[in-house]
Amino acid sequence: MKNKSKKLSRKFGFNKDREGLITRYLNEQGNWKSHIDNTKKYIISSAKNKNKECCMILGSGWWLDIPIDELHEIFNELIFIDISHPNQIKKKAEKYPKVKLLTADISGVLGVMQEKQLYKTDNLLTEIDNAFSFDLIKKKNLDFIVSFNILIQIAFFPIK
Repeated sequence: MKNKSKKLSRKFGFNKDREGLITRYLNEQGNWKSHIDNTKKYIISSAKNKNKECCMILGSGWWLDIPIDELHEIFNELIFIDISHPNQIKKKAEKYPKVKLLTADISGVLGVMQEKQLYKTDNLLTEIDNAFSFDLIKKKNLDFIVSFNILIQIAFFPIK
């Protein structure tokens, strides 16, 4: 199933978008520094006022503006959701036992494409190892949810 997931990510341009983002960051680090630092400070400040059971990050991407060490220290569980996790981030996540990476389309676009038969497959959502369901939010005691640029960085308009 993982090979299908990689092919699907490539077909829909998720990998290309993700690579473009990190390339822009690497070329412009100095210009991004204050934004990234301010974002991390804001997240840490906000996290301190929450219960400490579970933190969910939507659109976790490259972890550029995620204060991972601080969040790992604050929360008992961290759930990071993205449509495609970079291999470097998968490797980095191994160092953080409280981090769980979920691969999912939280926009709902791929599900609609499947329903409308715009992409020929038996089950599009299982091809991306879609481990996300909005029921997860209802079942978990989520104390803190952070959404990273979902609306401005995805190529499709979110359905849900």
